[in-house]
Amino acid sequence: MAKGTGTDKLAGLEYKCTTCGHGHPLGGLAWRCSLCGGMLDLAGFDPEFPDPSDIRRRALGLWRYAGALPLPEGEKLSMGEGDTPLVTGPAWRSSSTT
Repeated sequence: MAKGTGTDKLAGLEYKCTTCGHGHPLGGLAWRCSLCGGMLDLAGFDPEFPDPSDIRRRALGLWRYAGALPLPEGEKLSMGEGDTPLVTGPAWRSSSTT
């Protein structure tokens, strides 16, 4: 429904309560349904997931996944973030004191 480019990706999108189905506009700052307190989910967005081989050929960063994000086309802003690698960390120790 919301596939496309530009503002087409945002057309018809709203937050929808997962409990009662009540819709909330995207511009609002609601995290919970104003009617029942249920959680809100993004409704009307059908992400376009590119083939993994296409993603590997794209520049590093968040924008390589732009088709799967509910964002309009436009200038691709960045704060210098990249692809943070997963690294092995130290094992967590139990905080129990017995």
